[in-house]
Amino acid sequence: MLVRMLAATITLFDIVATGHADSQPKATKCFVNKKLNICSVTMAGDNLELQVGNTQKISVERRGHCITRRQNGLISKSCNVKLGLENDFVYGLIVLSSTTGITISSPRLEIKIPEFKFSADGM
Repeated sequence: MLVRMLAATITLFDIVATGHADSQPKATKCFVNKKLNICSVTMAGDNLELQVGNTQKISVERRGHCITRRQNGLISKSCNVKLGLENDFVYGLIVLSSTTGITISSPRLEIKIPEFKFSADGM
């Protein structure tokens, strides 16, 4: 009973703290290094996982704090992230925007997911 209550409390905290709960994978178009792909995106708090086509899986884990900016009715949130690739990892930046969606950048990889727009209430 106590374990179930603790799990429910943690889940509720995640929903309140991040604005959204764990999501089911959502198929959407994405651009990986400017090449159009179909990606399956799974959100979990500030982290996400991308399945690019049937071949590449990329995990995006937030590192440290995020900065939220509000200007002229536009909202964006940027966070340092660790990108987990198949046999490697790199550090980069994720920008969640109310107009352009998600952009993930690192020295050798750029991913854009335009359909996932950021809002003050979550994704």
